[in-house]
Amino acid sequence: MAFNFDSLLRIFVSSEEDTPPKKDLDTKKKQEEKQKTTKPKTVHQPVVKQNDTTSPNGTFNKKIHESLMLALAKANMPGEDYLEFAKALIAMKNIPLEENVKIQTVLATLSTKGLTVEKVVSSADYYIKILQNEKDKFNIAFENNKTEKLKQKAQTVSELEEAIKKKTEQIALLTEEINKSRDEVVSVKNDIQKDKTKLQTMAGDFNITYSSVVEQIKNNIASIKNFEVKK
Repeated sequence: MAFNFDSLLRIFVSSEEDTPPKKDLDTKKKQEEKQKTTKPKTVHQPVVKQNDTTSPNGTFNKKIHESLMLALAKANMPGEDYLEFAKALIAMKNIPLEENVKIQTVLATLSTKGLTVEKVVSSADYYIKILQNEKDKFNIAFENNKTEKLKQKAQTVSELEEAIKKKTEQIALLTEEINKSRDEVVSVKNDIQKDKTKLQTMAGDFNITYSSVVEQIKNNIASIKNFEVKK
């Protein structure tokens, strides 16, 4: 595998910026240290013109481009072929010549090393198959990652919906209890008003009755006194 598809997929699929696990960082550090102490192997790094293209389906991605170039470099066949042709052609990009002249010049130069048009074409087909293999591996990793991501998100949605349902039921129950309490408040307030009226009436009745009784007693006492005076 030319590159870490899981890391690459996180660029597109993850909604959050992932931090590489410590294990991966340690492995990467060891590989870098090993590369420093190991004599570098000569590899013809393919150079392919990077077109700054953008379409409704995506944008040219430098990281993906580098990984694909690495896959081609690892699959580079011995001798001169399409990759060396492409590298030489890119090296002439700043020379003010027509494209066909550049191609003829590169072919003429590399022909001295055994390169032919037929070999350029056949090796190009070979490298396209290499790239197709990388695409197939990417698609598999992408689908697996997408399935897992969507499964997790779907589970989250299901849990949230269940929580919303329960809370909605709780709100409905609380709303019912609140409405009952409000009705009870109104009823109790009406009872209070009725009780106030009854108490006021009772107080009024008591005062009138009390005054009547006291007045009667006073009248009786006055009559008795008046009777004794006449004797």
